[in-house]
Amino acid sequence: KNKKIEFETRSLGNKQMPTDTAVYVAKKILEGKKLNDFKFVDELEIEINENESIVLPFRYVVDDNKLIISDKLVKYLRRRKGF
Repeated sequence: KNKKIEFETRSLGNKQMPTDTAVYVAKKILEGKKLNDFKFVDELEIEINENESIVLPFRYVVDDNKLIISDKLVKYLRRRKGF
């Protein structure tokens, strides 16, 4: 017979975050920061060139007026062919 194990549930809110953002937020919370202390943008538009952009429909953190996103991801999106 399977035993039901009870765990305390936790949530980073009801908006979807990329994995790296969720890990960043969880780490900061473990270090003592409150979820309400974070500033977020809930959609991000990245300019690819002067005629194109891509919208990332996820929640990202803004920390000290700086968007927390991987530079490698932005470079990849700008180099990628076939939008």
